[in-house]
Amino acid sequence: MQVQLRHNPAFTVARCVLAPGEPLRVEGGAMLAHSAGVQLESKAQGGVMKGLSRSLLGGGSFFVTTYTAPQQGGWVDVAGMLPGDTVPITIAPDRPFFLSRGGWIANSYGVEIDTQWGGMANLFGGEGGFGFRAHGQGEALVSVYGAVDYIDLQPQEVVTIDTGHVVAYDLAIQFRMRRAVEGRSIQSLKSGEVDVILIALPFHQAGVEIRAVYDEPFFVAVPKGHPWEGKKRVTSDELTRESLLLLGEGHCFRDQVLEICHTVRSRERNPIARTVEGGSLETIRQMVAGGVGVTVLPATSIGAGGTGDLIRVLPFARPVPVRRVALAWRRSFPRPEAIEALRKAVLACNLPQVEKLDS
Repeated sequence: MQVQLRHNPAFTVARCVLAPGEPLRVEGGAMLAHSAGVQLESKAQGGVMKGLSRSLLGGGSFFVTTYTAPQQGGWVDVAGMLPGDTVPITIAPDRPFFLSRGGWIANSYGVEIDTQWGGMANLFGGEGGFGFRAHGQGEALVSVYGAVDYIDLQPQEVVTIDTGHVVAYDLAIQFRMRRAVEGRSIQSLKSGEVDVILIALPFHQAGVEIRAVYDEPFFVAVPKGHPWEGKKRVTSDELTRESLLLLGEGHCFRDQVLEICHTVRSRERNPIARTVEGGSLETIRQMVAGGVGVTVLPATSIGAGGTGDLIRVLPFARPVPVRRVALAWRRSFPRPEAIEALRKAVLACNLPQVEKLDS
């Protein structure tokens, strides 16, 4: 397939020139015109469940139309629903791409389009957390409102882009989705904005008192259908062979996970290491549900959120790694009885797998 663009960048039309008998998959409503003799077939590509996933999660249509050129070849014109640019993205077996929600309009027959999680930050920004994963061999066409800019990242180069302006990206990159403001808990505690926080140890801050409340084990979380789904236990060494999802730099939980997986530290110094960062445990859990990779979760975060059917939780092999969680408050806080009442309230909660420290 060859792609010819015209009327760009404001009202781009992409002409997909097809070889004899070559098929083209097109999003519903994206076809403008086609040459004589082109055959079409519309169906829920991949079955009903894939069609629903594509429609409800990825922002696409339930049906995908396949256009097939006649023996003399042909062409199909496609365009987005809104004014703006349309660009082709070359997909290779070793270079899958994430396509943002609602952007995909067509692809050559050698490319597969699956729904994939794009990050909790997308939900916060109103774009929808899921998009599409384009993989295989060929071309994928995406359409956007406005013009498209390109950023060719150099080794170790870092850029920050608002999630609402991300069109597509190579899934081989390391990326991190975060809130605009992070790390406020400790500052809020010290400034008096909050009186007490629940935090994992070790934690050392001048003028802050701590009291341990419980110990909780870690578990491995994998997406539904992962090869490990049937395993009874997972070792920390096995994690280094997977795409490992971590919290960003500065999060104590990130350090705890890296302490579990000592060899991951050396992988992080390797520029081709396949680690992906998220800004919160909720983001990480949603990314696992979307098939981005695997992660490590503390016991108290298992079962939270709405992804239970999409995640499988596996125990670690012995010795099982654990973390200690404590209450922290300012030394100048005048109501120690309130801290004690809060501690008892936490201990009274139903916390499966947790060893409570009632002393």
